Amino acid sequence: MPASVSPLRQVLHGEDELQRSRFEQTILTAAQEQGKDIVTIDLNSISAGEFTELLGTTSLFGAARLLRINNLEKIRSSKTLTVYLEQVLNSADDVLVIIQGKLTPAKKKLFSKPWQVREFSLPAVLFDFLEAIKVKPIHETFALYRQALEDGSEWGLHSLVARQFRLLLAAKTGAKVAAPPFAQNKLRSQAQKFTVAEITQNLHTLYDIERAIKSGSTPLSWSQQFDILLTRLYQQP
Repeated sequence: MPASVSPLRQVLHGEDELQRSRFEQTILTAAQEQGKDIVTIDLNSISAGEFTELLGTTSLFGAARLLRINNLEKIRSSKTLTVYLEQVLNSADDVLVIIQGKLTPAKKKLFSKPWQVREFSLPAVLFDFLEAIKVKPIHETFALYRQALEDGSEWGLHSLVARQFRLLLAAKTGAKVAAPPFAQNKLRSQAQKFTVAEITQNLHTLYDIERAIKSGSTPLSWSQQFDILLTRLYQQP
């Protein structure tokens, strides 16, 4: 890499996984076209010593590298995180940090210049809809659903609803809930509106809807089938 070119330092975060993934892919594709080696580092399965050693290595044929770092958000210790970031900044490699979800304000402060932080947010109405399912009256939930569809895509909403039911299942069964602390109480409260069997059945129904549409085995549109799903939810005791 020419000395005049500063290494890439980018952080991608936010709840819009589709747009975040698309932007990530543009960076990875550009790196590949430039002949760079892409090295994925999962901080959830690597020790501090291994991380330091990996940063100190070089590509076999001397090619420039792009370090794609995952699961940095799972590091709870700010001290450990600061050490990692200092090592990264001293590296000559390009660095792309992928954050699942939204950066907390405290962690966002750690990414000052030369970091470029890009947030991929979802409309607030999407979360209002997800939290309203079987919590608010059916007419209010349907109104939020229609508005959420206007602000997003069908399959994007489909994915978010499936994720919500997986979180509700975890909350209902006492499993670890992969959500921020402020959202966990809401999930536990919402989960009380369902039985485990109902949550499981809804997940199966979402899978069946996707399979039927993508295989062309149903005359019904996605929205028609999703309307039925929501209606049945409110018919359950």
